[in-house]
Amino acid sequence: MAANDFLDRLGFAGDPFESTNADQEPNLDSYFVPPPYFPTVVGDPDSPQSHVVLAPRGGGKTAQRRMVEQKSAADGDFLCITYDRFDQLDDFKVSQASWAYHVNQLCRLMLFGLLVKFEDDPDLAYLLSDRQKQVLKFQVSRFLGSLSAEEVGAAVDSLKNFGDKAHDFWHKYGGPVAVLTAAILKKMGFDGVELPKDLAEESRRDDNLRFHFDQLLAIAQQVGFKSTYLLVDKVDELSLTSNSADASFEFIKSLLTDLPTLESSGVAFKFFLWDKYEDAYRAGGSRPDRIPIFTLKWSIAELEIMLTQRLRAYSHDQIDSLNQLTAAGSGINLHRLVCILATGSPRDMIRLGKRIFAEETRAGVSSSAISEDAVWQGIREFSSAKAQEIIPNYIGELTRVGKPTFTTNHVGSEVFRISDNAARRKLQLWGDSGAVQKIGEIPNRNRPSHLYGVVDLRVAVAMLPAVDVPLILGNYALVCPSCEDICITDRQEVDCPWCSSHFQVSAVNSLLQDCGG
Repeated sequence: MAANDFLDRLGFAGDPFESTNADQEPNLDSYFVPPPYFPTVVGDPDSPQSHVVLAPRGGGKTAQRRMVEQKSAADGDFLCITYDRFDQLDDFKVSQASWAYHVNQLCRLMLFGLLVKFEDDPDLAYLLSDRQKQVLKFQVSRFLGSLSAEEVGAAVDSLKNFGDKAHDFWHKYGGPVAVLTAAILKKMGFDGVELPKDLAEESRRDDNLRFHFDQLLAIAQQVGFKSTYLLVDKVDELSLTSNSADASFEFIKSLLTDLPTLESSGVAFKFFLWDKYEDAYRAGGSRPDRIPIFTLKWSIAELEIMLTQRLRAYSHDQIDSLNQLTAAGSGINLHRLVCILATGSPRDMIRLGKRIFAEETRAGVSSSAISEDAVWQGIREFSSAKAQEIIPNYIGELTRVGKPTFTTNHVGSEVFRISDNAARRKLQLWGDSGAVQKIGEIPNRNRPSHLYGVVDLRVAVAMLPAVDVPLILGNYALVCPSCEDICITDRQEVDCPWCSSHFQVSAVNSLLQDCGG
């Protein structure tokens, strides 16, 4: 069965789960759900303030960045530059990402933004002082003189105020960057501007990058922008940083911790960063008293709202819950279940929805509803893929364990036939992934044994391939009566790993009961 036919029958005008990348979603504003702190992050261009937003991958960092970009395009009162592409020559190392490395690129991007502004309204050049004209003309040579066409195109893509004007600017001139800059300078009337020798000599040094940075900020304000917003994103998506939180932090640290730059007059830095290096940042130079830090955590209720908004946007407001799409009599609160299994991640919410839809269409039947089989198989497939991401080197070992809770002795003596020390090492490696942790103790004659357990439900589903998903959700996934998080256990007494409350299994609902199954 074709996926598009299935979507048509359900009542959708498009696929609500087509993309997991906010940069590729053209209608993001129609279903964007702002976190509580978002108005503060957007701030007031009249009084620019730098902020840091920390969130997990897939947590909505880029979606927030895009909404700031859209505000800049709509209001036009602040120059908005997105810094999410980073120069990397051959053999580039993270240690080379110095303050000068970053500021050099930022100056280039701001300069391009100003050139687009001047190309659109050359008369603005008359607002500049003679010294500013000299500086600007020098900067064109200093920052743009050696750029390739590809680098110019990337710089134009970073400009978020101008809509299609930025791309029209690039297509209008095209060719070598020298042709472009010469045409713009002539249009601005800069042909006769002479460069003082002292400016040319002193400003070429990288230690004068701060001078150039401040000058560009001042020129932006001189030509009508209240301030400049610099949006820093995708630091952890480089080949050098994608597999290491330490490398990701090291790459941006020199800029992220430089207060004189972040508090420069007329600028607001907005960092959208991976939360995996929050501890390193707080210990290695953060100043939350000066640069506020916001940590993004989505609740289940917030994800439910987000999912509703997305469904409405793709169905002309006709569908606001996945429960409208399930087969009659299923009794599953699929809307809530998908949001719980997303574990705070908008991206995983989308991925799971897409997987369930795919399972229904894979059956090849012309259905107009989502069957229970598609739901359970979709959860199974999604969980297997997610487990490979969370704990790729150890999911096979956990599958051999075959139960959601275990002791060192069980792992060592009964599963792997190894020493207690070797078993403890395995448990440490599993724990480092975040999918397994100590969840309690079991009394015995000498001293209590540590009880370990899987704390990520997707990993629990993946490690129990022979157990039906409804049985896992109905027998092993329990809703804590205190914090309402999910506890995964095969014990009769439970210590919640999230809030430490103690309860009997018989006194609480399973996840399957909570979601109406």
